[in-house]
Amino acid sequence: MKKQLTFYFIRHGRTVWNEQGLMQGHGDSPLTEQGILGAQKAGVALQQIPFLAAYSSILKRTIDTAEHIIGERNIPLFQHKGLNEQFLESGKVNGLNLCVNKPNLNKCSVIRQITRPKKMAEKPTNNLLTEQ
Repeated sequence: MKKQLTFYFIRHGRTVWNEQGLMQGHGDSPLTEQGILGAQKAGVALQQIPFLAAYSSILKRTIDTAEHIIGERNIPLFQHKGLNEQFLESGKVNGLNLCVNKPNLNKCSVIRQITRPKKMAEKPTNNLLTEQ
């Protein structure tokens, strides 16, 4: 009999730098109240899922998000550097504004297009971290 393993991927909660429109990469901006609340809501929505384990990057914003989702449940949380941001890992853009102000560029769209892989471009139908 084949066993099925299901993965649930959840982005970290909203951070201070998200609100300021700044690139984070490996910079570690803390979760905002909205980010904490969103993670807690995700935890409630996923309450009935019998998770064996949770994994996050080694960045505090992702660990905090996972801990808020896990809540009081006895689910081990493992951190792994391989789950850290990959595209912005050099640190050269940490804290820079997402919008570029250069002639002939459409403000923020250029940065957003190059930082979002095509496979991730579709909007999820049920984003647990935002109001429905």
